Amino acid sequence: MGLGVSVGLECGAEGPQNGTIGPPVKNVSDPKSPLFAPKAPRTPRPHTSGVCVRGCGALMDFAPQIDRFLPVGRLKYYFAVDTVYVGRKLGLLFFPFLHQDWQVHYQQDGPVAPRFDVNAPDLYIPAMAFITYLLVAGLALGTQNRFSPDSLGLQASSALAWLLLEVLAVLLSLYLFSLPTDLTTPDLLAFAGYKYVGMIAALLAGLMFGSTGYHAVLGWCCLSIFIFMVRERPPPLPPLPLPPPPDGGWIHPKNNEKFGCSAPKCCDLGVTTTGLCLKFPF
Repeated sequence: MGLGVSVGLECGAEGPQNGTIGPPVKNVSDPKSPLFAPKAPRTPRPHTSGVCVRGCGALMDFAPQIDRFLPVGRLKYYFAVDTVYVGRKLGLLFFPFLHQDWQVHYQQDGPVAPRFDVNAPDLYIPAMAFITYLLVAGLALGTQNRFSPDSLGLQASSALAWLLLEVLAVLLSLYLFSLPTDLTTPDLLAFAGYKYVGMIAALLAGLMFGSTGYHAVLGWCCLSIFIFMVRERPPPLPPLPLPPPPDGGWIHPKNNEKFGCSAPKCCDLGVTTTGLCLKFPF
């Protein structure tokens, strides 16, 4: 009996207080408690860091390909405009037949900035015209009680898709036919984006004067942008070198003076654009 009481007292002394079951509760307000211990920094998992490294490497490898078609470093040049340039460029887009000098001016290292040359292409007017076109299109839809955020988003996505498709079609044509040109992808984006200026004018005319005003202004803008595209040509390429003369050489068609023709007899094959008659010996 005494042994059992003593054992019970010892167990009660060592056991938890307040009749709880389990280990004794520690004081959480103690600053030495593990809850207040500083957490160890998390180390990235090996497979996660490997994926990041591979992704960054693939992006760095693909960057030259992006810069080939869209030189990001030169985009600053296409936005170097001022108010005077914008006004003159808009006048040129609406009245291109009044402009005389269509030559693009150059410096030692490249073409001058657009604010110094109205013939230089820029991306400021196409970008602002694209945004303004969406706003005016939303206004036109609102006057017809057809406006909704979904319709405006559809209009923006379709306009952007057609713009990119137009530029890709021109790039593909230049590649398939191996046409030499100095036009870059930003240049094509600029020329393709100038049409939104006329579209804005046509929409505003339609809102103010109805269908008659819309079609009249649209026809004028189509004619203006056509003349602008024809005259706003890229700077001329350097002349291609003539092919090496064949064994018969070149012979002047008037005085039959031979240039490198060692054979005693030659046959005429035609006259070139330089006024020289190509002859081969037989």
